[in-house]
Amino acid sequence: MLCVTCDLTVEMVMYLLEPEFRNEPLLLIPPRLCLTVHSFCLDHLQTRSWTSYYTLSEITNYVCYVMLPMVLVLGMLSQLVNFVTLLRQIRLCLETYMLALSIESLLLIVCGVILCLPHYIGYFRLLVLVQYYTLVCREAVWYAFVWTLVGVGIQQCIQSFKHAPFYICIISSFAISSALPLVWQYSLTSEEIPTSHMTNISNNSVTLIENIQPVANNTLSVAYFWYSSSIAIFLPIFLMAVLCLALTVLMFKRGDISQTFNSSCRSSATLILHRNRVDERAKIRLVLQLLVLMVLMMSPLGVLNFLCHSLIGILQDNTTVTVFSNIATVSFHMYLVLSQQLYFCYHKQYRSTLISMWDCCC
Repeated sequence: MLCVTCDLTVEMVMYLLEPEFRNEPLLLIPPRLCLTVHSFCLDHLQTRSWTSYYTLSEITNYVCYVMLPMVLVLGMLSQLVNFVTLLRQIRLCLETYMLALSIESLLLIVCGVILCLPHYIGYFRLLVLVQYYTLVCREAVWYAFVWTLVGVGIQQCIQSFKHAPFYICIISSFAISSALPLVWQYSLTSEEIPTSHMTNISNNSVTLIENIQPVANNTLSVAYFWYSSSIAIFLPIFLMAVLCLALTVLMFKRGDISQTFNSSCRSSATLILHRNRVDERAKIRLVLQLLVLMVLMMSPLGVLNFLCHSLIGILQDNTTVTVFSNIATVSFHMYLVLSQQLYFCYHKQYRSTLISMWDCCC
């Protein structure tokens, strides 16, 4: 009786894990040699046996498979609320950066939807064509997002750093030019795949996105790999660590000043200055938490991609890497949901504007 129950449980788990590509990374981005969700690229999945180890891996992948659409929808709604709220309020330097981050977050979510969609609806040639250009767009938006966040930290540390529109334009141009080489690194190719219908055998043409310049085989690809890794991972994380340290010191300094005002005379000018100091301290805490959460929640996906580029092929052969990649993908997009909550908790003007919008709607 116990054996029958165990068999039924295993069959139920196998039934629930029905998606065809449950062992695949959800976010199909480089360094994969083939980025298309199609059996031509994913033949290695058919040879895996069902063991307890792979059962645990597939369950984890399936949880990520179910969670990712919900996270993307919540992220889209959160960033739309951000965008509308920031448009309606008075924008100083920090608010301009926040508006740029909101636009970049929306673009990241849209790119994530396009790149993950084949896992849920299957192969479509038109979608593959869109994905090819989405790769470049996502890389450019990611570079712009990272360096805009660095600019937020610098602005909060150095109050005189207030040329936000000019800085954002420079960063956008830099990000687009840095992502353009992906157009030549990946190419749209057509493969003829034989299919049999009863006694008739025919060939179907399938469009795939393939890496035509692997890192291990091309000097320019190696140079671009280290350049992109430096501007997307190493240098931003180093700067964010320095900025987090500086912001922590500045936040405690603002706290000491607030305590001094509390113990001094209660004139109207002193109270106004005290409120301004409290608001500044809240903004510093907001930026600090944005930087820390970005390093904790978004950088693991970039680090995994860097490792897979360095050790080419492990993404196809190592199930553990795939599991961590899917967890990192969900965590990456979860950050875009949490950022709106941080804005609401720590930015007084944002909170007032959002509440007033809600009152107007009601």
